[in-house]
Amino acid sequence: MTLAGQLKFAGPSFSTSSFSREDGPDLNFSFEVAFIDENRKGRDDETLFRYTLGAEYRLLEDVYLKLSLGTEDGRDDEDDQTFALGRIKLGFNTPTGSSE
Repeated sequence: MTLAGQLKFAGPSFSTSSFSREDGPDLNFSFEVAFIDENRKGRDDETLFRYTLGAEYRLLEDVYLKLSLGTEDGRDDEDDQTFALGRIKLGFNTPTGSSE
């Protein structure tokens, strides 16, 4: 069984002239902390923390590039790892209150 909890802290956000300020910022930063407690049959139990810094950049309206860099701390085998993740996030926004 794995028990996990996560906290995400929103960092500074920046807007550029390419999109309307009403659509939100174009560049966001965040910091995440996760606590993971793994209890598995046939393997040693482990408790670790995962720390991640992330940036999200709006490429097009409702299309974002998200990059994250992080590390794990607390593995019993001293094999703490650094990792990098990249992903494309698509949003599907339907305007509300518009009359046609």
